[in-house]
Amino acid sequence: MVRPEDESGNGDASLPRPKRAKQPTAKPPRNKRKVSAGHGKNSFRKAADDLYLPNVDVELVPVTEQLFTHPGDRRFMDDVHPPRPKDYFSNQGEVFGKRFECPSESRDADFRDPRFGTVFQLDYYDSVILSKSQPVVLQKYIDWDHCVKLGDPEMTRALEMLERRNFKNLMTMQYPWSNEVIAQFFATVWYEKATADHYGYMHFSIEGQPYYVSYARFGKILGFEFDDIDKHRLNCNPHRDIDLSFAYNEDATADDFYTVNNMRKVYRYFNLLVRQTLVPKIGGASVILSSMGPFLKAFQEGNEEDFSAFGFIYRQIQLTSWDPKKSCTHAPYIMKMIEVVTQKEFIKEVSHEPYRPVRISETAKRRGRKPSQPRPQSVPLPSSCATAAAYPEDVQGLLLQGMRSVFGMSMAIYEANREHHRFVQEELHRAEVQRKMIAEHVGVTLSPVRPLPPAPQQPEWWNPLFQQSFVQPQQTQFDTDEQPQASSHVQQGVGGSSCSGWASATYGIAGHFFGPAFDILYSASYPSTSGGQQPGETQEDDGVNPSTFGGQQPGETQVDDGVNPSTSGGQQPAETQEDDGVNHDE
Repeated sequence: MVRPEDESGNGDASLPRPKRAKQPTAKPPRNKRKVSAGHGKNSFRKAADDLYLPNVDVELVPVTEQLFTHPGDRRFMDDVHPPRPKDYFSNQGEVFGKRFECPSESRDADFRDPRFGTVFQLDYYDSVILSKSQPVVLQKYIDWDHCVKLGDPEMTRALEMLERRNFKNLMTMQYPWSNEVIAQFFATVWYEKATADHYGYMHFSIEGQPYYVSYARFGKILGFEFDDIDKHRLNCNPHRDIDLSFAYNEDATADDFYTVNNMRKVYRYFNLLVRQTLVPKIGGASVILSSMGPFLKAFQEGNEEDFSAFGFIYRQIQLTSWDPKKSCTHAPYIMKMIEVVTQKEFIKEVSHEPYRPVRISETAKRRGRKPSQPRPQSVPLPSSCATAAAYPEDVQGLLLQGMRSVFGMSMAIYEANREHHRFVQEELHRAEVQRKMIAEHVGVTLSPVRPLPPAPQQPEWWNPLFQQSFVQPQQTQFDTDEQPQASSHVQQGVGGSSCSGWASATYGIAGHFFGPAFDILYSASYPSTSGGQQPGETQEDDGVNPSTFGGQQPGETQVDDGVNPSTSGGQQPAETQEDDGVNHDE
């Protein structure tokens, strides 16, 4: 573990911190300052090896190389047969045991991949983290001022409940992160349990370099004081034996518990705020995690039980590292801790977006579909569409709606990929400028910055009427503010896969072959007053981050390796082609 120099300057940063059980008899004096523990009792404050280190205003050394997620290399440095990969996705029991084992005691050999030191770390990274469509949860921070401006008394009560328990500063903290750094943290983290007079430690590795942080220093980095750190931790083990009837209306049934159905308005706001920050999750907002039961119970009206706010966050990070079925959570808090501990500033390609909930209406129906709108009148079609005119009018409406739905979905994916391509080019250009500015600052001369390529243009078969090809979505059983934020394929980062190719192909065929027919169908059956977006209008920002689509991740730096693009389909840059005696020119 990287151990900073002690106050005497005799520490060695390359040596790991020895385990407490193996320390020599002459131990350094520990800080045992007396503090008040309440109820007329006194207790000493626990000690840690890193409490004297700075936690704010730390000078960070910028890392010029962009880190990106990629499968690990299973080969060893020595001529040792690589072990067979092991899937830990459904092996939660063994994962829990590995989180309390020191990797140096079970190190098998040196991997060629410098990021990992044990087979477990490599297998967990490949089989658990990379197997998910969204490895890191897109956590948000709360726009506190926006919530106050809603003017809803129930929202104000929810904010006061969270602020009284010391959660406001954490929920409003904005900090971007790097997906690869967070992935390496969860693949390598292990814990050293606390003792009666010593805080516990969290160990992890970044790019193969081990680090550690104590429980108390982690809390200090996030802005908590010892008054909160030394409080008892809330037991948040997942179970559903807690009575949550206080959070629901009187007519609620047992089936409504751990859902938002029939929940009181103040706790609905409470759930919306917590699931975006303190307990982030992927999926529908209608289901409440079982680990939220003790947390909700602690916020029951009249419950004066006090607990550590940082201890709750620390416990949630542990639960995520123990459960391989969960994606990596709490990325902003972990990223801030890692940069302070490592004293390095990584390139953070994922931005931390704000969350601005909408006002919940008690009078609006929360279940059922939206009332059907009167079907627009269709006009006689020309002879070129005689086949479609042979169907009854009701069937024609269904056919047109189905065609509009298919091509509307294809257009949405096509436009998203087009915007994503533009965003990637801008991010690559920005990263290249930053990298070469840093190199120039240290006296290294590199090639000039390549100009930013022009934005992709619309194809020749583009028809503005295709922008009206969205179908009115059906009303779901939940409010707009409780819709899942990452349930679709596009938001989970797979929009640039085979789905996008199929969509682009379908979209192109539609524009090439059915352009004249669509000019008639759109203008006839769906007039401009139907509520869709008109040609030439500017589509408002819907809050979707283009960086979550597939393909190359935003912020990745494309290194100029001098390879001619015309030969990119053949021999790779670092490969050596063997002479097989065959004349390839023929």
